[in-house]
Amino acid sequence: MTSLPAELHEQDFAAVAARLCNRRVAGLSHVLGGGNNRIYRADFADGGRAALKVYARHPGDARDRLGSEYGAVTFLAEHAPGWAPEPYGVDRVRGLAAYAWIDGTRIETCTLADCDRAIEFAGHLDALSRRRGAGALPPASEPILSGSAALAQVQRRLMRLEALIADEADLGDFLSCELRPVLAQALQRAQTVYAAAGLSFDTDIPIEQRTLSPSDFGFHNAIRRADGEIVFIDFEYFGWDDPAKLVADFVQHPGMQLARGHRRHVADGLASVYARDTTFTARLSALAPLIGLRWCLIMLNEFLPDVWRRRVLAGRASDHQLAKRTQLSKARAKLAAVRAAIEEDKPWS
Repeated sequence: MTSLPAELHEQDFAAVAARLCNRRVAGLSHVLGGGNNRIYRADFADGGRAALKVYARHPGDARDRLGSEYGAVTFLAEHAPGWAPEPYGVDRVRGLAAYAWIDGTRIETCTLADCDRAIEFAGHLDALSRRRGAGALPPASEPILSGSAALAQVQRRLMRLEALIADEADLGDFLSCELRPVLAQALQRAQTVYAAAGLSFDTDIPIEQRTLSPSDFGFHNAIRRADGEIVFIDFEYFGWDDPAKLVADFVQHPGMQLARGHRRHVADGLASVYARDTTFTARLSALAPLIGLRWCLIMLNEFLPDVWRRRVLAGRASDHQLAKRTQLSKARAKLAAVRAAIEEDKPWS
């Protein structure tokens, strides 16, 4: 069962924040964050603020979200300060961490200058991939280092959802009649592109072609400060991955609505970042539709009982039936875009 950290209650969070930050806390307020964790804003008595992040724990997910995120921002604070929140302190036993509070606004509509900022950050991460100490960082959460890895992730998510269809007729119809035929097309296309490039669909790319990636990279995980600078947040899935996955995720992420011209601008800019990688373009072309299908299935996570409990814990849940209908509609729209991309023989529509 998903839960708050053991032996810790909401009234204790102010004391934990004070200890981690070594400052007296005058007030603490719950703010809406992501769909998996709780976030509190600690207001210090001497001025300033911190974000206290409480990482949800549940038996079905063994990923070390806290360790990945705190390790990532600590690494970035040393080698690329200003791109991510500064780490203040961590309590690994209780599953909490404190970070500098970033004052600003969420990015609802991005500009080409914002896109350039994201490209620049990806470039910094790629350069840091060759720095001393980078090798100690873990793989990204669910990395995609081969075509078969992408396929396996899609199939694994598909099987989890198909286990529910006895009680979810609409979901079952969508998966069997709509998504599975597109998956067959995407797989055939990916295998063809890999073969044409002289690549093995089943072999992981070598270490020198991998890059450090936020994994959940995009403006949905960014804050625009008052001075216009963008700070990226949420590094729970950070680690080593194929840059082709980073690009495919960025331009297809359902949490952002990038205009077609902006998607092309980002894709072209990131292709320049990874120009040293001679098979990057082929891998991106092959993997993008499969990764798009992966997003279709992630958008259906609200059907999974464990995920819905996390939504409730994070304070982002309301009507479960409405949430499932809404996400199924979004997944259907995303599937249409993937189908169009395959028919047009493009990475994405």
